[in-house]
Amino acid sequence: MNVPTAYAEGYRTARPTDPEAVDNYIKHTCIGDPELDPIMEELSSMPPGELHRFIGAGIEGRDDVLKTAPEPLRNFFKNLEEPPWLDYEALRPGIRAFHGNVDLRAHSFRAYPDKEFAQQVRGMGPRRLGYAGERDAPWLRDFRLFSAPG
Repeated sequence: MNVPTAYAEGYRTARPTDPEAVDNYIKHTCIGDPELDPIMEELSSMPPGELHRFIGAGIEGRDDVLKTAPEPLRNFFKNLEEPPWLDYEALRPGIRAFHGNVDLRAHSFRAYPDKEFAQQVRGMGPRRLGYAGERDAPWLRDFRLFSAPG
């Protein structure tokens, strides 16, 4: 198996405990995205901050920012549709587990050496999951409404 360099040490450590699960994890983290990979390749020379700003705008439905993005990225988000196999009801147990363990995940970042990154991650849950404003993409608003308690 061709293990990415970033995973090499963890792979060597984890594989003896459950080879099948570890190999399956690596296999699935290396699957490409046939629609987006060529676009990302085309945009690979963009400054990362600018690219991330445009991607964030596309995810959050901020058309005012996305309109200045390179055309391939604008077209990608314009043509993005909810997959026909998406079953919101099947997501409910995972959503509840995610929300039920937000504090546990936040605490795990306290020991992370990059304090600025850790603070950003801790702040993502409430910011991303607690806002269902007009700037959000419709599917994200639906997800938030769906994931509300009840």
